[in-house]
Amino acid sequence: MKWRSQRWVVDFPTKVSIEQTVRELKISSISTTGARVTGAHELKEGDRIRVSCLTEQIAATVVWAKDGDCGIKFARPIGQKQMSTFRKPGGTNSMAWSYVDRASKLHGFREL
Repeated sequence: MKWRSQRWVVDFPTKVSIEQTVRELKISSISTTGARVTGAHELKEGDRIRVSCLTEQIAATVVWAKDGDCGIKFARPIGQKQMSTFRKPGGTNSMAWSYVDRASKLHGFREL
């Protein structure tokens, strides 16, 4: 069993820079180690990009791409400040992809 970071469903408009080109895309889910980006038809596996988070640029690499969606891995895990920024547009609609047993307070994050 491989454990992974908790992912949050979000709807965060962002700008993604690749070489000299800037595209407006959306982040549809995020964790501290990576994200799923939609509307990314021109991105391909292995591309090195920069993702805008307010005034910061976060370095990332495209790890998969299919039908305009892609998965990116951040060069280093993002902090709580960035995570809060990405999750804010979702407000109460933002939800985690996880299972928490309220009685034991154990979580069920794992790769299936």
